[in-house]
Amino acid sequence: MLIVCLWSNFAFAALSNDWENPKVVGINKLPARASFFPYTVANLQAPDQAQNYLNLNGIWRFHLSKNPASRLKDFESPTFNDSDWSTIKVPGNWELQGYDRAIYVNHPYAFAKNPPFIQQHDNPIGHYRRTFNLDELWTDKRVILHFGAVKSAFYLWVNGHKIGYSQGSKTAAEFDISDYVKSGSNTLAVQVFRWSDGSYLEAQDFWRISGIQRDVYLYYTPKDYIEDVFVNAGLVNNYKDGNLNLAVDLSPSNKEQTLQIQLKNPNHEIIFETQQTLAKKELSQTVQFNKQFKNIKAWSAESPTLYELSISLFDNKKLLSQYVKKKIGFRTSEIKNGQLLINGQAILIKGVNRHEHDPITGHAVSRESMELDIKLFKQFNINAVRLAHYPNDPYWYELCDKYGIYVVDEANIESHGMYYNLAKGHTLGNNPDWKKAHLARISAMVERSKNHPSVIIWSLGNEAGNGYNFYHGYDWVRSRDPSRPIQYERAVFEWNTDLYVPQYPTPQYLKEYAESNPERSMIMSEYAHAMGNSVGNFADFWHQIRKYDKLQGGFIWDWVDQGIQTTTSEGKTIYAYGGDFGVPGTPSDGNFLLNGIVLPDRTPEPALYEIKKVHQSVLFSFNDKELTVFNENFFKNLNHYRLNWQLMSNGKVFKEGRINKLEISPQQSANFTLNYSIPKEINDEVFLNVSVVTRLDEPLIGKSFEIAKEQFLVQTARAKEQQTDLRKLNVYRTVTDSEIIGNNFVVRFNHARAELTGYRFNEVELIKTPARANFWRAPTDNDFGGNWQDKLRVWKYASERQQRTKFTLVEAENQVVVTTEFDVPDVSGKLNIIYIITADGKVKVDYKFSSSMQDMPMIPRVGMNLELFAELNNITYFGRGPQENYRDRHTAAHVGLYHSKVSQQYHPYIRPQESGYKTQVRWLHLTNQQGVGLKITGAPHFGMSALHYRISDLDPGMRRSQTHSGELQPRPLVSLNIDYGQMGVGGVNSWHTTALPEYTLTASEYEYSFTLQGVNIN
Repeated sequence: MLIVCLWSNFAFAALSNDWENPKVVGINKLPARASFFPYTVANLQAPDQAQNYLNLNGIWRFHLSKNPASRLKDFESPTFNDSDWSTIKVPGNWELQGYDRAIYVNHPYAFAKNPPFIQQHDNPIGHYRRTFNLDELWTDKRVILHFGAVKSAFYLWVNGHKIGYSQGSKTAAEFDISDYVKSGSNTLAVQVFRWSDGSYLEAQDFWRISGIQRDVYLYYTPKDYIEDVFVNAGLVNNYKDGNLNLAVDLSPSNKEQTLQIQLKNPNHEIIFETQQTLAKKELSQTVQFNKQFKNIKAWSAESPTLYELSISLFDNKKLLSQYVKKKIGFRTSEIKNGQLLINGQAILIKGVNRHEHDPITGHAVSRESMELDIKLFKQFNINAVRLAHYPNDPYWYELCDKYGIYVVDEANIESHGMYYNLAKGHTLGNNPDWKKAHLARISAMVERSKNHPSVIIWSLGNEAGNGYNFYHGYDWVRSRDPSRPIQYERAVFEWNTDLYVPQYPTPQYLKEYAESNPERSMIMSEYAHAMGNSVGNFADFWHQIRKYDKLQGGFIWDWVDQGIQTTTSEGKTIYAYGGDFGVPGTPSDGNFLLNGIVLPDRTPEPALYEIKKVHQSVLFSFNDKELTVFNENFFKNLNHYRLNWQLMSNGKVFKEGRINKLEISPQQSANFTLNYSIPKEINDEVFLNVSVVTRLDEPLIGKSFEIAKEQFLVQTARAKEQQTDLRKLNVYRTVTDSEIIGNNFVVRFNHARAELTGYRFNEVELIKTPARANFWRAPTDNDFGGNWQDKLRVWKYASERQQRTKFTLVEAENQVVVTTEFDVPDVSGKLNIIYIITADGKVKVDYKFSSSMQDMPMIPRVGMNLELFAELNNITYFGRGPQENYRDRHTAAHVGLYHSKVSQQYHPYIRPQESGYKTQVRWLHLTNQQGVGLKITGAPHFGMSALHYRISDLDPGMRRSQTHSGELQPRPLVSLNIDYGQMGVGGVNSWHTTALPEYTLTASEYEYSFTLQGVNIN
């Protein structure tokens, strides 16, 4: 048997510590192999049903030392007294179980940088102990101890015997402990180093936390056993037939054996069976099988067809000694003419980057959490995942195989903190001393994941420079597995990447690249940085992607906000982020790890609905009652779905229909004529809503689940004859105020401030704080990235400092006209707001702003803010919704009639910021429990938000402060913004390119109008 490194062969032992030597990646660790469980009996469904499996997860004894010098001596001895130790749950991270402190940094190191050395004064060491019992079945067997993942490095003892060492925290470490276990009680001791030289290659953008992070278990095999399995199941003959190449590695044996191969189709019918008698061998041997299958059902993310492969090893008495079962899929992944082809088709990658994260257990992620992620992927039209930036738990790949998700598997390599200078002493990727460390991680990934059809691309790592080690890494992977393309972002256009996989380009760059006649397709390895309130201009990316053949999609950064659920000293539950743990001075990059499109508990962020809409694989166009439906799938007919359509006016459906079965082949269109007429009495806008839903109960998404939708405006509003209320208004003036009194309403103005200060309707006061012009929003994370909180702060001052220059009140026969004017000196601005009050209680507001400021910066928002009494908590509006939406993120928010509570309008971004906005609102009601309240009507529409928080509650000032939505205290008011609009949220990155120019407010003049009116909806 090959061993990674024998203790006696370690030449560097006298020169340095194992954990500070990049040439030591393991001692007595078994070679990496494919992920499978070697059963000793057939037809079991899971290892926990097997007699040769012992789960070691659970409660262990635990002790933490501050540094290597304070490690406990003799703790590995079976007689060591650990009764005064604490306990810890395995798998888990000790920093989330009351030990040490969790640290978040993006690309710097959490320790003093001096590769390969680690600071000696502060490098915590976790000591783990537990016992386990073995019965006689384990006697005279090959007993293997499996650690799924341990960060960052560890030593291992069994019954006091030092077994080995491992680093590489995201792939399994296995050790043969056959000679050191016995029947009865056994003692297992593990010593885990928080940081090692391996940590220099693990500078990923995530929590830097430690411990035994995945499953620990024992299993046994017979002395003659299956060492490894390599399945290459591709397509041939114009992608119609399947071609199975199977290699089975067997251990040396002094007996004759029989190897049997069986393949079952999805209907559990045997379609191939063969066996081969093997002579005894003194060395390991590889047995090859090859078979072609006519008209195979191919695997793809759209149709993830799996076959069941079983491999049985029989001893010389024809008794089953070992049994391996794998689900396999027939598919090809290749580069042709510069494009990525799956089964011959240039697919589109609608993907996300995914960190392994749980808000309570950190990097120890449960199967239930993984299943929920897959379910959300399928529900929200995500077809691919980049495993950023390390191999994931083996169960994740099984889910991707089963349900259909394309996987870019990525080696556990990121040395971003060393940056990319190719000179020795800088990037580790070009330092030959680190070659072994790089290749060990790359090869461990490939060997473990090589049999999964979902894995379509190998990635050599992330943000680790390029050079010598990655050239060798590319060559090794290409030699070991020529069936898959290889990518590496830092290679850019060098030869050691088969695809161009840039990070954070703009939509304009996509266009320019596609039109440059490129040799390679672009698949963005990271784009649409989703930090906080983000993912604007997502539709702009996909407008370009769908236009050009050499643009094949990308992977959003990223899937889940990496907040950690914790409780404050005041008893409030929050999601903590960088800077929330440890003493002052603990390294931190703040909330830069909150880039998810789901919250830590997997609640969808508003942006996820936009992503679903833009990603959808059913596209529509409409002209003169003819609906064209395009099937963007590459392998799947739309006959699994039906189409529902509705005609809607002012939120009410007056006509609907259905197409029960969409028989549309992949990449084809079909036209449907909709039979309807619009009644003449309908003068309002008319919208056509189209929805495609599942016809049958489909895995993870069920029946009647919407997978695509669209909305078309088919009739604009016709002008309506305005009725004039001839009743007289009464005006009462005092020195300071004026009241306009009509039937059942009173409107008040303050003369000195020239402000609308009150509106009373049905004896209910509606306005709590006067209406004022407002140019500011609470900065988003993208705003901070662009430094807009500083560069645009003049507009914050403009909101606060407005000088009244005019107030007049003129009574006419059926109306009162109040004219107000202000200077806005901070922006050389003039503000004119005219209020026209009529006897029916309407207050028409005409707003005009102009600025003569030289080099005027863009405006965050143009509008007005007023505060209503908190009792007006019921919100009904006709506009885009129901989720929040912005001028650069609204395609999924169709115009409709929506009902909610003001308390539900705020989306709790973990760090408070701009939230809850709605665009293209036609009208809005805010009412109390009796149905009395305020109606706002646009001319024709407006943007709005209604929250129990003021802008100042969500605005930390010039710097992002350590604030959390979970700590916010709702105010007893409704802060209502009625806007011309606000700038987009941006969606390229969160440090430079924020809202694209076409979604900003840069004009020097703005005008808009709206009407206020008391309302009783009951």
